[in-house]
Amino acid sequence: TIKPTEMTGLSAQELLYRLFHQHSVKIMPPCPVHFACSCSRDRTGQALKSIGAKEIESILAEQKEIVMDCEFCSTHYSFNRRDIEQLYNPSNNSAPIHH
Repeated sequence: TIKPTEMTGLSAQELLYRLFHQHSVKIMPPCPVHFACSCSRDRTGQALKSIGAKEIESILAEQKEIVMDCEFCSTHYSFNRRDIEQLYNPSNNSAPIHH
């Protein structure tokens, strides 16, 4: 156990030794931390397609567009009927969802 004063008064090496002296602990050099989300409109569209055309059609009939938010970076992606049609047939902008 570590006392609150030890948390702020001891170096990282000293804390590690006190807590884990029975193990071989190796301190690695620090490296920068950065946030990078891998979301994209294309990936979000592919996820949307996975719910199926029938469910997509139902949402569009009710709401006129489908809005999806990335839970990691809070980017908002909005898909209207034309966007959905392009997901199902990227080479033809006027193709209907159902054939």
